Amino acid sequence: MRSASGVNRSVVLWDNNEVEVIFRGRRYTGNWSVDDDGDVRLSLPGRTFAFKPLV
Repeated sequence: MRSASGVNRSVVLWDNNEVEVIFRGRRYTGNWSVDDDGDVRLSLPGRTFAFKPLV
C-alpha cells in the first residue's frame, strides 16, 4: 500500500486479527480491526494507523 505521502509498505491481514507490516526491509507485527467508519485500523508497537480497504 502507498500512503498519501508516497510511503510504501506491505500489509498482511491474517484471519486471527494479527497483522504483519513490512516497511523498509523490516517486519512489524500487531493487531488489526475494522473501525466504525469501515476503515482497517492497524495497531503496532508505538504506532497506530488506518486505511480504507479497496473493494
